[in-house]
Amino acid sequence: MTIKDVEKITGLTAKSIRYYEDKGLLKVERNEENSYRSYSEANVERLKWIKLLRYLEFSIEEIQEIFSAANSEVAELLYKKAEEFQDKTEDYKTKKDMCAALGKEYGKNEAILEKYEEQIEFYESEDYEEIKEMTKEASVISTPHIIILTLVFAAPIIMLFINIHRGFESALMLNAVFAVISTVMLVINWRNYLCNRRIYKKIYEKKNKNDWYTIPLMVLLIIAVLACFVGLHYLIILTMAPEDWLFYQMNVHTEYILLASMVFMLGMLFVWLFRNVFHVDSENLEDTLIPWEIFDKFKTPIIVVWLVLVYIGITSITFVTEDKIICHSPLNPAGTVYEYEDVDKVEVDFGSKSFAIFEYKRKGSFNYTVHMGDKEVIFHTPSINEDIERYVENSYLELEELDETLMNMGVEKESTTKYSDHCDFDQEFIDRFIRIAENK
Repeated sequence: MTIKDVEKITGLTAKSIRYYEDKGLLKVERNEENSYRSYSEANVERLKWIKLLRYLEFSIEEIQEIFSAANSEVAELLYKKAEEFQDKTEDYKTKKDMCAALGKEYGKNEAILEKYEEQIEFYESEDYEEIKEMTKEASVISTPHIIILTLVFAAPIIMLFINIHRGFESALMLNAVFAVISTVMLVINWRNYLCNRRIYKKIYEKKNKNDWYTIPLMVLLIIAVLACFVGLHYLIILTMAPEDWLFYQMNVHTEYILLASMVFMLGMLFVWLFRNVFHVDSENLEDTLIPWEIFDKFKTPIIVVWLVLVYIGITSITFVTEDKIICHSPLNPAGTVYEYEDVDKVEVDFGSKSFAIFEYKRKGSFNYTVHMGDKEVIFHTPSINEDIERYVENSYLELEELDETLMNMGVEKESTTKYSDHCDFDQEFIDRFIRIAENK
């Protein structure tokens, strides 16, 4: 075959091919009729190997040594080259890995050359360069982001020291596990931040500039979530509370759904504000916060689902008055009214599980469960009527008063103080919980 044919097959230029021939890496036969070079399949394979080894930064002399060495010696030379890449920048990691892999496979796999040809073709393509740049940018953490990550991961560590100071020994084991994990994550993130800040200085400066909004956005989001729950509290009172209500309890399962839906929609709202009102770079918002195009595409169903979740959260609620328990539900928003006389049994416990999704199931969590036929209500974190001064001054007094009333009526009670030592409330509240459990 001619040199043009070889150029197409190997991707090498005619100048390079002749250069390798001049250096003795390639021996080409000549056509007897016209004295032109005639390249064989063996020549093409040799050129492919030269191309691969040159990509891995072997010198001409080193390639000559490889071609004259035994397979075991070649493997050693490849491992040695991989070690040379060890202390170089991240860009050499690909070549280091290829050298190490080639050292293991050299002389054992006939199709090895084709495999590495495909890899080199990919690594030298524009797509790979684009992926590399995206990977580099993703690995760089901006200053606002590292501040937020530090605050998040510092929480379990701070909680550990608080529990040590307060003497909650039962919570220390779990706290210590999370504190260790958080410490490791902090070290990893700060190491990456400091290293990448130095290596990818331009990317760091760009991300730092674009991420200025992150901290105020997170602060505003937290404030907005709190404001939503305060507003939700007054909305519930305005629309659903009976005149003589004492306290209410949201369904212990749906309150988590409601919280998640609030955070999600507020996040969407803030991104919309920053994108359309403050005109922050849209691409940066999409990369660092949420896939905004998903919301654009499914905006109507997302809003409908959110409204349904809010409705479920608001209507999954139980009000307690001086003589009634009113249980509302999404299918019965008007509520089912139970008299105190309808209460069959009361259960009091302090949770039972070390690890649980729902807080009321965790050890140390006080629960007051009222059974009325097939209906049961768990009072875990009741919201009080703030017009009742004694409830404002004495937290959980409302549950103690309800319990006294039901016990005076002779309602059956099953209670335990097991795991009360896991409770991390102030001692005055723990004493009140124990009094409720022991009052029969």
